[in-house]
Amino acid sequence: MKTARILLFGLSLATALASFAQPAPVSAPVDEDAVVATLDGRPVTVREVRAFLNTMPQQNRGAALQNAEDFIRQYALMSKLARVAEEHNLDQESPFREQIEYNRRMILSTAGLNRLSQEVLVTDDETRSFYDAHVDDYTKVRVKVIYLPFLNTPPKEGETRVSLTESEALTLAQQLVKDIRAGADFVELVKKHSKDEGSAKRDGDFATFSRRDNIPADVKSAVFVLEQGAVSDPVRQANGFYIFRIEEKIVQPYTEVAGSINDRVHDEKFRKVMDNLRDSIDIQGLKPELLKP
Repeated sequence: MKTARILLFGLSLATALASFAQPAPVSAPVDEDAVVATLDGRPVTVREVRAFLNTMPQQNRGAALQNAEDFIRQYALMSKLARVAEEHNLDQESPFREQIEYNRRMILSTAGLNRLSQEVLVTDDETRSFYDAHVDDYTKVRVKVIYLPFLNTPPKEGETRVSLTESEALTLAQQLVKDIRAGADFVELVKKHSKDEGSAKRDGDFATFSRRDNIPADVKSAVFVLEQGAVSDPVRQANGFYIFRIEEKIVQPYTEVAGSINDRVHDEKFRKVMDNLRDSIDIQGLKPELLKP
């Protein structure tokens, strides 16, 4: 069952599910009609306790089962206190009435979300079509780099400048690109000029990028248009210029990413379902200012 990833009442569905969705059932005892205990003359069966356990968050359920006797005693106390509240009609008084209604709506709205999510189906043709239309999203590039930092702040009086200025770094970067494209050895230039110590120790090996990685847009624009073996123009970042060489360009096969695409297409279709549902609500005479303190 897919989980909808949308916002509801300012809470993510994941949060709502963690609080209200029914967890996976506890392993069933052999006889669910067996009596666990008799509480105030009323027999309590394994089925009743299991049903209660199944509504608890996973971590609380695990803790409860570590000491079943204490849990049953707590269950008995909770049941008795609930009956006391009902005998005094506390469920009809504020703020308990409203809290009960709030929890009821949250549980049912989450159940409704899950039901609508289950009704959204994704076909193999839709998944394949999405892959074909977004194949660039599933392309990775492994790169080497030459990094040339710059510092535009002038040295203090009496100090010797040890860093390149931005214009000097750009001039050097442009010359290195020209030399590399003319046949100069990229790795030798890495060792001579690159100031990124980590990659320089690995002959310029820098990273493997995909389009969905959180990297600057201008870096993506520079590297993903290149073919394997090609070298980028200098790419300016906040404190330096980067020269990238594409070592390997890898397109992930459809079979490797089909599952994630299925989820992605499902989420897009489900979002449209939710948008249509919101749009279908007839709200008139809205006066939010009346709710201000």
